[in-house]
Amino acid sequence: MRARFWLLDIDQSEGGSQVIRLWSIINGEPSILLDGKFRPSLYLLLEDGVDPLQILEAVQERSKDVDVNLKVEDSKLFGKMVKLIHVDCSCSTPLQELASNISRIKGIRGQLLDDVRPSMQYILYGRCSPSSWNEAELTRVEDIGGYKVYMVEEVYGPREDPQPPLKLLAFDILSLSETGSPNPDRDPIVALSVADGDGVKLFEAEGERGEALVIKDFMEYVAGLDPDVIVGFNSNRFHWNYLIRRARRLGLTLSVTRMGGEPHQSLYGHFSVTGRANIDLRDLAEDIPEIKLKTIDGLARFLGIEAVERPIVEAMEVPEYWRETRGREFLLEYIEENARLLYAIAGEALPFIVQLSSLTGMPMDQVLAAAVGFRVDSYLMREALRIGEIPPRREERPYQPYRGGLVLNPKPGLHEKVAVLDFTSMYPNLMIAYNISPDTLIVGEGEVGDEDAHTIPGTEYRFRKEPPGLYKRCLLNLLEARRNIKERLRGIPPGSVEAKILKEREHAVKVLANALYGYAGWTGARWYVREVAESAAALGRATIRRAMEEAEKIGLEIIYGDTDSIFVRYDKNKVAELIEWVRRELDLEIKLEKIYSRILFTEAKKKYAGLLSDGSLDMVGMEVVRGDWAEIARRAQEETLKILLEGGEVRDAVDNVRRLISEIRAGKIPLREFVIWKTLTRPLEEYKVRAPHVEVSKRLKEKGWRLEIGDKVGYIVAKGDGKIYERAVYYPEASEGDVDHEYYVENQVLPAVLRILESFNVKREALTMPKGSTLLEF
Repeated sequence: MRARFWLLDIDQSEGGSQVIRLWSIINGEPSILLDGKFRPSLYLLLEDGVDPLQILEAVQERSKDVDVNLKVEDSKLFGKMVKLIHVDCSCSTPLQELASNISRIKGIRGQLLDDVRPSMQYILYGRCSPSSWNEAELTRVEDIGGYKVYMVEEVYGPREDPQPPLKLLAFDILSLSETGSPNPDRDPIVALSVADGDGVKLFEAEGERGEALVIKDFMEYVAGLDPDVIVGFNSNRFHWNYLIRRARRLGLTLSVTRMGGEPHQSLYGHFSVTGRANIDLRDLAEDIPEIKLKTIDGLARFLGIEAVERPIVEAMEVPEYWRETRGREFLLEYIEENARLLYAIAGEALPFIVQLSSLTGMPMDQVLAAAVGFRVDSYLMREALRIGEIPPRREERPYQPYRGGLVLNPKPGLHEKVAVLDFTSMYPNLMIAYNISPDTLIVGEGEVGDEDAHTIPGTEYRFRKEPPGLYKRCLLNLLEARRNIKERLRGIPPGSVEAKILKEREHAVKVLANALYGYAGWTGARWYVREVAESAAALGRATIRRAMEEAEKIGLEIIYGDTDSIFVRYDKNKVAELIEWVRRELDLEIKLEKIYSRILFTEAKKKYAGLLSDGSLDMVGMEVVRGDWAEIARRAQEETLKILLEGGEVRDAVDNVRRLISEIRAGKIPLREFVIWKTLTRPLEEYKVRAPHVEVSKRLKEKGWRLEIGDKVGYIVAKGDGKIYERAVYYPEASEGDVDHEYYVENQVLPAVLRILESFNVKREALTMPKGSTLLEF
């Protein structure tokens, strides 16, 4: 039968005769498609001057016991024609083992595509697309585990239609450790929360057998719901591993996959839940620079989801809450709220994740877990194979610094009505205009005449004008796709399902196009060429300089410039004039991104804070965030910024700091606001400096605590003699009378607020004077 299937997950069956396994949705039902006809490939790169037929014979001899097909092919590598031996084999053949064996033959200087697993090659060669509708000729065979199974006879590729309804599950766990980092070999799971379309459910451990029942109930719940997508927050980094190991300790197997097995850690460090898409929404939060604190609540608020104000609870704080009845209730409500928010976040974010997956060719469980460079790699590989270009092998390279985008020194101080003008896709458009690509770079002198080459201003690099390079082809495809989407959006109702999908597709296209510039400078890129990254950066610097020169001619005051943005004193008519000039003279688009009613710059680059027209505070590079500073320092800085940006005088900000310092010295601030949280970034024995959090950790370890890399340790600095690390105390062991208030005034509050107030010539001494002292005393 000919049928449409929506590809959710892809892997390779285990056992003897292996096949590609496509976990799909057909007519609303989860189904399994098996393709035994696909043969993965590798290519052998030959040394110059060798006879390809002789090498072919040697390869045949070396691989005679393996099911392989061999042929000599002409193909492109970095834009140049090369002779390759194309080797294809069955899915059961270990690809890298085969490549290692035959690459030892004299005359072979390397192998290509052997580092790409067969299931990913299946996508790269265009047989189907993940998170998309595809069409195939199918034959029904015996069911497996209650799921319908089909053999693939022929695949016809992707089709464009709205995604089917996906069954979604969100979960969170609560583990309890009295001695440091929760250890799955020792510390139990005391509760687990889940959320689906019917609401939130809590599984709480009670009694000796309680934890085992929680895990069993969770497995039964997953089996009954049979979700297509499972989401968590920090689930790839912590929750799945913890659940698997706790289940094993209790004599259980965490059976939550569609094959009835455990999740397993896969390619990008993520956990593969076979047949389902497992998504760690922490990865989404990490991708969004506007989210300062990478928490569930921070991500929810960014997406416009209502989240109640509540404290951040670190793992080491859990026992303190758990000992008290009200604290225990608070923690249980906390993880229930986590599950509720995660379900709501997934509902908002899933359309974008689906479109990014479809566009890059990476399944949903991989596309967020993978670094941005790997997403671009996947997109480029699929496009390269489509036009007959063989992807190069990924190589380990040391970081190679190069000069980046232009960043101006800001005009320090407070400024009124400042507009931010952002170039739209500046780097992609410049790379297109100058045909900047690894395969168009001119290496030899005199190889191409000046009339046939682009020379990059400020460098000696030259690129062929023709033919279009790989980067230009891909960028043109992406920009054309974006234009087509906008055109289609004009003809459909704004609130329709189709409009929502198209907007998410447009977002995914924009993200990928803008990522290609950064990819050019990533040493892990398959197509890495340093000259390409340097050339794009040089063009960006030249472009933004021209725009700023024109802005000044028009009469706009330049306050700051950063990479592809200009900050100017806002004048509606003059800004409109500059936008038109950029369009006409530079053939680029620059748009009014935001307007600050007030903005504060320090003398440092990339450090400012502004009040937007909607009243929200926007901070870049100036944040005092938990993890480096005590809460009292963060509060002091935020209050200072709000006073200045909301129209207050410098005197008001100074008086507020003085008041806060007086409250600290009078012992009116609760202990929790003095806790400093620091993360362990290496094993304790490897620290050479006696830092406070390290010394506290060593003392806890002597008491039997288990501390790992990534754990956050909370401490306060106590009164007394000696160095800071000698006076650092694990905060639950301290009382409010122990706090060294002068330490916090001098080393936390004053440095945090002076980052701002020094721009107004306020000195440290002025902040510790009695309230009401005159500004002359500054």
